[in-house]
Parts: sequence; structure tokens; C-alpha cells
Amino acid sequence: MRVATYNIHGAVGLDRRRRPERIVEVIKSLDADIVGLQEVEGRRSRSRIDQAQHLGEALEDYHLVAGPLLLEGMGGYGNVLLSRHPVLEVERRVYQRPGSQTRGLLDAVVAHPLFGRLRVIVTHLEVRNHRIRSTQLRELEALLTDGPDVPAVLMGDLNEWWSRRVALRSLDRTVRFLHSPATFPARLPILRLDRIGVRSLRSADPDGRARRIETRLTRIASDHLPLVADLEPLEALPSPDGEDGGNGVEDQASSTSSRHSTPLVRQ
Repeated sequence: MRVATYNIHGAVGLDRRRRPERIVEVIKSLDADIVGLQEVEGRRSRSRIDQAQHLGEALEDYHLVAGPLLLEGMGGYGNVLLSRHPVLEVERRVYQRPGSQTRGLLDAVVAHPLFGRLRVIVTHLEVRNHRIRSTQLRELEALLTDGPDVPAVLMGDLNEWWSRRVALRSLDRTVRFLHSPATFPARLPILRLDRIGVRSLRSADPDGRARRIETRLTRIASDHLPLVADLEPLEALPSPDGEDGGNGVEDQASSTSSRHSTPLVRQ
């Protein structure tokens, strides 16, 4: 299974042009099963189109779940989850301490044909105040600790470049962060802002690494580079015995639930 996280910067590239079609091209090139996006723009004052809707229409192979945090009329700005597999449950959360800009997460359960119920969290943390960011990291740790005991993937722009931060190291004991290279700024990356963490999974890379995707397109399409990881189970999976692969998760897809755990913030 391949997962990817990508801060698309409202589809504004380093040439200062807002080109959602470039983001679509990048996502297609990643060939990922599950993609977490940050800074997806849909506010009419910032973008002529609702980028989440545009992505959903252009990427027909994916189920799209939007997590708008700043709302303006019918449009919003926030996180997006793309999954090639059915999404069974979705919870949208806003951090108790939102910081300089309202921050939150998408907490979803995906019906994976091999792994069964797979928990996926997509988030974007505070950038300016490291104390608020540490609080948000602790909220993530509590959320993962109290959640269901199933394989999990946490990915997003954590805005945390100092790996010795106590809250980040504590979260690393709940989900194991893959070794992630610098992804920001896209043209000359020096900061490790984007991360992928896993539980009951591991990187297929022998060194346990995620990798940034550097191409001519990714170096200009956003101010971040995409971060990608190929994942596998910690132990070999048994051969499926039944027609449904032995996990029954596909049958639940028709009863997908979507709920807000906290009110969204309207701008």
C-alpha cells in the first residue's frame, strides 16, 4: 500500500500562479492508494473554484473526504483525504487550541482489502507557536491511544522541524514515524515539516524511510514536496479463506458514517 501526504499551498506554485491542474497531475503521478492533502482552498475570495470539488471530479479513482476548517459561504479551506478504497467512517475535529489559524484533522476508517479496517488521520498543525503545536501533538497522541486497536497511518504537515521536541518524541512512541527527508521549501528543501507515522505497519523500504518526490513539476506546483511511503504489515497476512477476504470490511462501505465532533469555524 502506498500513502502520500502533500501540502498543496492552495494550488499556488512557486511561480505564484494558482494552478489546481498541476496538483491533479502530481497526485496522479504519485500512484498512491491513500493521499492526505493540506491547505486545500475553496474560499471564493482566494480561489475561483472549490479545489476539493475540482480534485474529486478530476481524480475519479478516489473517494474524497473534505475537512474544511475555515468556511466562507459555500467554500472552505482545510484538509482532504483521498482513498482508492471505501471510507467507512469519518470524524472531523478542530484542535482545542487552534493557534494562529484554525487547525484540525480528518480521522477516518478505510476498508482496505488486505489490512481490513485501516485508520487514517490527516492533519496540519500550528506553524507559529511551538507551545500550541506541542499541545496539538499531545491531542493527537491521546486520540491515537484511546482509539481502536487497528493498523493506523498518521500523516500531514506537522510544522515541526525540531525532532527533539518532547511532544513529538512522545507521539513517536504511539505511532512510529518513518524517517522523513526535508520537504520544504520545494525548490531547496531544508525543513522536515511533513511526516508519516504508522502503527502495526512498517515501511517496505529496508531503512524504514519515506521519500520525497522531486520532479520538475513538484518543485514548482506547491511550496512543499509530496512525501510518499510504501507500507506493509508487520507480519505476513494469512491467505483469505472466504470470498470477502476474511475481513468483511467491504460490506460496511455502504453504511459509511460522517460526523463532526466539534463545530467548524466560520470566517
